Amino acid sequence: MKKIVFVILHYQTIKDTEECINSILQNINYGNFEIVIVDNFSTDGSGQVLKDKYNNLSNMHVILNNENLGFAKGNNIGFRFAKYELKAEFIIMINNDTLIKQKDFIDILIGKYKVSKYGVLGPDVISLIDNGHQNPIKKGGLTYNYVCGKIKKFKILYILNKFFMDLLFRRIYSILKKNSDNDFLCNYELEQEDITLHGSCLIFSPKYISKYDGLFDNTFMYWEESILYYIASRDKIKLLYTPNLKIYHKEDSATNTVLKNSRNKNRFFYKNSIDSLSRLKELMED
Repeated sequence: MKKIVFVILHYQTIKDTEECINSILQNINYGNFEIVIVDNFSTDGSGQVLKDKYNNLSNMHVILNNENLGFAKGNNIGFRFAKYELKAEFIIMINNDTLIKQKDFIDILIGKYKVSKYGVLGPDVISLIDNGHQNPIKKGGLTYNYVCGKIKKFKILYILNKFFMDLLFRRIYSILKKNSDNDFLCNYELEQEDITLHGSCLIFSPKYISKYDGLFDNTFMYWEESILYYIASRDKIKLLYTPNLKIYHKEDSATNTVLKNSRNKNRFFYKNSIDSLSRLKELMED
């Protein structure tokens, strides 16, 4: 049987992480999988709680980071452990605020690989807030001009946030600009290639694992999906979306827990979006 490893990045929200783990243990009907939990330097002691609870189980591994590495770097700790220590053939990088309810989840992703030889596979991601479908994000990737425009926009919003004016700017901007980011969303009912996949669940096949040690990690948070699309397109790695796989997403639980103030959360998003998109811009210019 193929070795399958789930990688779950944990930060603070232990209830979500435990529910995610339980959804895997209770629903996945497959005989050769393991789970790697990476605690991204939680300050509430929840990482050690997880280690004490799960680390003595043969198919569970808990890694405690000594600093908060952000999304990509934090996940890559688990990715590399799965690749080099556990010899994973497929790595499922899944958010801790998600749930899996399909018993044949692994059988489907292996079957899809046999047929399509995808590099990265994305499931239908269903929001538990509004039942919306979050995958696939976009047909194709971002253009260079779009990235440059977004960087400028986020710089303006970051400055306006200091004066409590960013939300007004965003409302005016959305009225004046008819083609909103929401127009990117594709038909979730169709299986399709050449799309930007939602980062809450990314399934990496042997084709990807053999070439990379995880995600591009010169960022802290946000826009990882667009960077992944650019690198996959550049290196001719197939990205595939399938509605035959489904996960359920609570959305931003860790960020919401730490940044309860919406103004602070927006400033955090603007700042890290500027950084991540600047890294993507640099990749495009190389």
